[in-house]
Amino acid sequence: LMIRRPPRSTPKPSSAASDVYKRQTALSNAMMYFERGDFDNAVLQLENVVDNYSGSKAAHQAKFYLGRTAFINGNNDKALVFLSESVSKVRYDNLKKEGYIMLAELKNDVKMFDRAMKYTSSENELKYISILKAKKLAQNGQIDRATIILDSLNTDNPVYNDFFEEVYGYVLSIS
Repeated sequence: LMIRRPPRSTPKPSSAASDVYKRQTALSNAMMYFERGDFDNAVLQLENVVDNYSGSKAAHQAKFYLGRTAFINGNNDKALVFLSESVSKVRYDNLKKEGYIMLAELKNDVKMFDRAMKYTSSENELKYISILKAKKLAQNGQIDRATIILDSLNTDNPVYNDFFEEVYGYVLSIS
């Protein structure tokens, strides 16, 4: 005589794990639209992530990309809102660095460049951010501070030297 057991059911993932999966899937779908160059659908997907998963890591990352897209498109007010809300909360250093660079431009605040520098150890990236900071200082009439930064940079390293020379020329032309 054989005893029949009930069929084994597959365990259901916990509700929390399921929610994380849904958030990450929704964010991944948005990123796939970006990769395909379908920015309208990417933005719609990102907005859905923000609306449906408010406060989550995925929502913070979605806000970052909405801010970045708005910045690229010249929608500075929208970019400022999304980036201000998300940049300190995204978990990837490269996104934080990029976000603070955009905020420096949007807020006309050179301190944001210092925050951006905290999220890289690359000599080349530090040089690039320093040049951006010097340019912003010069645009704000702080020629002496801009010159000090530019004079402190390593020009033996050829990376970004064209940009360095462009900004240094700009600083000299307005001093």
